[in-house]
Amino acid sequence: MHFKEICYLCGVTILITRMRFFIITASLMLVSLLGNSQTVYHSIEKVGTAYTDWALTETDGKYGFIHQDGYEILAPKYAKIFPFNESRINWAQVKLDGKYGFINIECQEVVKPQYDSIYKFNQFHREWALIEKDHEFGFITVDAKVVVAPQYDKVFAFGSIKKDWALVMKDGLYGVIDTTGMEIVSPEYTNIDKFGVIKSNWAQVEVDGKIGFIPYTGIEVIEPKYDEVFKFNELHKDWALVKLNNLYGFIDNRGNEVIEPKYTKIGNFDELHEGWALIEYQGMYGFISNNGTVVVQPKYNQIVNDDGIKALNGDQWVSLK
Repeated sequence: MHFKEICYLCGVTILITRMRFFIITASLMLVSLLGNSQTVYHSIEKVGTAYTDWALTETDGKYGFIHQDGYEILAPKYAKIFPFNESRINWAQVKLDGKYGFINIECQEVVKPQYDSIYKFNQFHREWALIEKDHEFGFITVDAKVVVAPQYDKVFAFGSIKKDWALVMKDGLYGVIDTTGMEIVSPEYTNIDKFGVIKSNWAQVEVDGKIGFIPYTGIEVIEPKYDEVFKFNELHKDWALVKLNNLYGFIDNRGNEVIEPKYTKIGNFDELHEGWALIEYQGMYGFISNNGTVVVQPKYNQIVNDDGIKALNGDQWVSLK
């Protein structure tokens, strides 16, 4: 036979089966009769609202649980208890002293309330939840392990620059973590671009307006030193035009500087002569070959292709080839 509950509300007595609480008219307090002890609740929500056979209880702004058969599962303790399964199966987020954590269906604290906020699992990464503590962000796993300690000012979505990588920011500088929580690139760049914009498998990085590159290893292949880097293969196969202090040169696809940035202009290869590109140095013109060698020293006032390559040397036109 189930325990019975008699409720007194505004002088009216109501008999309710299965549950055993008293509503006292004056204060609307609910009293659970647990053996010889009494637990006083100010309110009890409908069974099943928080969990299948449980009812949420409240006393002096603190929340806990009782079973539908009347026994107490969790004494009122938390400032707030969120519904189970909202963020993770069989877990409920709780709030205590302004901090957030988690309890499981045994009402054990699997994550101690210590975080300023906890985001939903799988929002940023599968089986991870973003956590915030003292304005710094990190991650916990579905096993309640801290995989990334709160240390970053901001964490971006995984996959934004490369699959399995997420941008992080600390003190206004950017770095990268991977899906194991490892810091692949320390936060030291003012910007990190997507991979493949300038060259496949490279991402452009920037420090104080200077540009360099990192590959998938996260280790700099070109330190940030150029003012501008153009796409590879635009002027020369496997080369990219670079600009430094308004002067131009070339780097190759291994990060080597094949032509020092010292020319005020570098033309297209094969435009005036097969395998050659026009260069300008201190107002004078010459040619480089497609292997980076200077084949015609920049000493001419003008170079044209008029039935052959002709160069103006002072006031004399000479044939170069």
